[in-house]
Amino acid sequence: MAIPTPHQDEINQLVNILAEQELFTANYFRNLVLKTNLPPAQKNMRLAGLTNNPEFNARNLVGWALNQGGNTADPRYHTLGSLLENALPDLGLENARFVTAFILAYRLYRAPSLQEELRKSRFVPEQASQTAFDPGNLGDFEDTPAGEQGPAFEWQGPEEWSELQAWGKPQPDMLDVGFLQRAMKRAAGVCRVEFEHLTRVGTGFLIAPDLVLTNYHNLNFSGDEDTAANAAGMRLRFGAVTAAGGAEIEGSVFKLVDAEPVLKTSPVAALDYALLRVEQTIQYQQGSADSPITPVEISSTLPAKGDALHLLQHPGGETLKLAISVDGVDKVIPDKGLVQYSTRARSGSSGSPAFNDDWQVVAIHHAEKSKAIGSIREGILLQNILQEIQTII
Repeated sequence: MAIPTPHQDEINQLVNILAEQELFTANYFRNLVLKTNLPPAQKNMRLAGLTNNPEFNARNLVGWALNQGGNTADPRYHTLGSLLENALPDLGLENARFVTAFILAYRLYRAPSLQEELRKSRFVPEQASQTAFDPGNLGDFEDTPAGEQGPAFEWQGPEEWSELQAWGKPQPDMLDVGFLQRAMKRAAGVCRVEFEHLTRVGTGFLIAPDLVLTNYHNLNFSGDEDTAANAAGMRLRFGAVTAAGGAEIEGSVFKLVDAEPVLKTSPVAALDYALLRVEQTIQYQQGSADSPITPVEISSTLPAKGDALHLLQHPGGETLKLAISVDGVDKVIPDKGLVQYSTRARSGSSGSPAFNDDWQVVAIHHAEKSKAIGSIREGILLQNILQEIQTII
């Protein structure tokens, strides 16, 4: 099975990464070819074509591998996938992210089990599951109260048949390499919100080296809870992803500071946020070699109807998940600080960062409810929150 042709700039970046390895490692390409599980005849042909020019070797090898298609000695791999599998362990963080994204985006590992193992070993968020619904039975678009999560809200999205039929453009079968690479980087700044004495969970994200943003209702769900006690028992777990083999990686856990842990809040009926100060150790905690903990980037512009909106989240308290929607934004209400969308989420996703296509945060997810056409969601615009917390951050 042929793969789509990668963009030329992606090929150029891959060539530069491999050529750079030859500059610092003697006989790099020779050893790389020898380590692969390619047929012996193909190995010998590639070894005979090596020169003293690293860039020529890299470009020649990548071009040849793309044209070869599947690895006849091991059909689980595309030929280029077999080469890149052996290149990955020696690459630095940023280069490894790019190569991982390249492999996954173009399915250079053909076997689903290999794709899953790579995703887990390199801390790539898995795709959130889709809630199924029957588009041929849209009913009367009434609320389904049992499906509500988080604060109640009034849906202002499509209700007419003409709109419903156009709502929810099919999502892409493949993801752009750069898109996936940036998602992997941003995932490091997202945490699961846990409590020592409560069963509820949520999601939060780092907006500065020692500041985390989440929903206020994660901290004080009913509005009359002991906020100080809840803050003292809160734990923020970064890097809670699924490892190869299916087990959850423990990640890095942080508490809030003892003095003034809750810097600013807004009630659920307003902007539903809590700005928290994390213990100072997070400033020099590097996380794993593949996923250092770094703050997210915040967009300076508002989303618009029809824009993409992607969520990194801990639905149901599970490991980190990625939900994408190329046109998820349906309604933006700046005067109320709200955005409504169709991007998938569920209980435990409250406090998740909502990203645009440039992987900048535009909103914080805070509620969802079921409709006859499926589930719809609402978030708080980051620009409105920033107006209240800008003197702190």
